[in-house]
Parts: sequence; structure tokens; C-alpha cells
Amino acid sequence: MAKVKGSPQYRMKVVPHRPVRNLLLWLLLGLLILGAIVATYGYAQYRANQLGMSPEAAAKLRTERDQIVKDLASLRQQLTQAQMNAEVDRKASEDLRQRLLERREQIAQLEREVSVYRMMSARTSRNPMGISFGTFSVKPVDNSDLYHMKLVVQKLAEGDDEFEGLLESTLVGKQGGTEQKLPLAQLVVTPEGGQPLADKIPVDFKYFQNIEADLRLPEGFEPERMDVKLVSSSRRNPLVVEQQLEWVQADD
Repeated sequence: MAKVKGSPQYRMKVVPHRPVRNLLLWLLLGLLILGAIVATYGYAQYRANQLGMSPEAAAKLRTERDQIVKDLASLRQQLTQAQMNAEVDRKASEDLRQRLLERREQIAQLEREVSVYRMMSARTSRNPMGISFGTFSVKPVDNSDLYHMKLVVQKLAEGDDEFEGLLESTLVGKQGGTEQKLPLAQLVVTPEGGQPLADKIPVDFKYFQNIEADLRLPEGFEPERMDVKLVSSSRRNPLVVEQQLEWVQADD
């Protein structure tokens, strides 16, 4: 039986941008200025009362105090602007992270398809229909602990020939430092009145078929990849397609 193996997947690490440090520096500076105002005002009152300060000297201290107040107002304005800039930077950083994740999955999908096309062009190809796995995406479900998974099973060859088979999926990850392999059917949350997902999912398509489900992961489980295996129903030309799909979680 022919087995289609994808190109090796390379992990990428997106280093988060942290603008909070700049905000803390601005806030600390503002607190120092505020402390200086309080100290200056108290000192001026003390000197005026204890030393019989002249009206001119007291007026000078008040002028200095007013200038410090203006400086503080300016710093507050700069702090507000820094907070706005930090929020813009955070959103830009998140948008960039999402685009990188999308490009990463697109590259992985293209590599899988190129590998299948190469096998299709071989004279002894056992996968003439070009059966392969397309998009594999995982996104958290809003306001819940669930993840929405989507997997596309596709045919790359032209023509209207149908493909029938069974799909097996296993989620591989670590829990407590130990590798765990969990059948996909055990993780699927079946909606009320819905049909539970079978251990071996039937597929029947001419061009492609979407497999979608909501998953709930065990507490402390860290997913790494999805191992998928597609076995054709044909006895005359049996086909087995296997792939390891990296778990790349994207946000909405």
C-alpha cells in the first residue's frame, strides 16, 4: 500500500511585543513629579511659616510650583499618548502573529500537495487520484473551553471519479511531561440531538470533504499534532494515505 508522507514541519516562534515596560516607566516618572510637587508645596509652606519668608520669595516658590504642575500635566498627556501607542502596537503585533500562522499553514498545505503531485506523476503511483489532506485549522470557541477543528480531505486529480474510505484521527500531545495519544472521537463535543463522531469517519466525495468538530481537551494536555490516516474502501486498488498535521492554534 502506498503511503503519502508530508514534508517535515519546522516550528516557528513568534516573540510577543511587550509595550507595558514603557508604560511603567512613564507612570513611574509621573509619580516622581507628583511627589516633587507635594514636597515643594510643603517645604514652601514650612519656610514661609517658620522663617518669615518675604512675599516675593513665597511668590517665587509658587511660580516654581505652578511650573511643576504644568510639567506634570504635560507628562500625563504623554502618558496617555504612550498608552494609545501601546494598544496600537499590541493590535499590530497580534495581527502579524495571525498572518504568520496563516502563512505557516498555507506553506504546509502546499508542501503536502506538492508531495502528492510528485507521487501522481510517478509511473508506479498507487495514488492516481491525488488523495491528500488540505487545510487543517484550529480556533478557540468564544466564551468556552472548546476548540473548533476543520480538516479538508481532497482529490487533486481532475475528473468526476468518487472516492470512498474511512478516516482515522489521533491527537498527539503531552500531559505531565508524558506523550499522550487521544482518539479524536473521545474529544469531540456532540451538540444536542447530533450524531456522535465515529472512531473511523466515513468519507465520500468527488472533489473534497470538510471534517469539522468542536473539541474539549483534557486539563493540562498540550496538543502538538494530529495524526491522520485515510484508508480507501476499494479492494481492487487499496490506498492508505497518512499524514502528521501540526497543531497550530489561531485566534478569531
